[in-house]
Amino acid sequence: MSKDSSLREHLLSLLTGGNAHADFDRAVEHIPAKLRGKIPKGAEHSPWELLEHLRIAQWDILEFSRNPDHKSPDFPTGYWPAAPAPADHKAWDDSVRAFRKDLKAFCDLVADDSTDLFARIPHGEGQTILREALLAADHNAYHLGQFGARATSSRRVEVTRSLVPLLPVSFTPAPLPATMSLPTPSPRAPFPLPTRWPGFPSLRS
Repeated sequence: MSKDSSLREHLLSLLTGGNAHADFDRAVEHIPAKLRGKIPKGAEHSPWELLEHLRIAQWDILEFSRNPDHKSPDFPTGYWPAAPAPADHKAWDDSVRAFRKDLKAFCDLVADDSTDLFARIPHGEGQTILREALLAADHNAYHLGQFGARATSSRRVEVTRSLVPLLPVSFTPAPLPATMSLPTPSPRAPFPLPTRWPGFPSLRS
């Protein structure tokens, strides 16, 4: 057992939805197909846009961590899909599958005892695998929380609609709560960060 095995276990838990972080599979399974390309009132992005943003950002962080020849997409446009809705059900399923594949690869990288979590990535600007894993976990949790807010809102709408025929004619349903507004997270690292770095240049979005 390596001396940092406990740290690796904590990182894996964070990446897979532990310690109060949202779980990817539970978040995406509650989004009805008909709402995947809809932008909820008061929100900036549709579930499809959030899903693709999650996939692209996680892929970018992963590849930066292990591939010295990796080139990050243009920021910010390269981190978001071109359209608010998926082309079809297959596009959604493919994106979900790709996210899961990269998440497993990231977990494998962290779990490998030969991976030095504290060594600076040779092709980076001071980043470490530890820092990149925390970045991926925090970014995923932030946007998966937005998924949860949308799923809850959509379920309230469906329940309200199903109850309306059973209620007196004079009954008027109360307005639904507004979509939760989530604060913008701030990147944290054990060393000064450059204003723009490879492996995901900003968490502003």
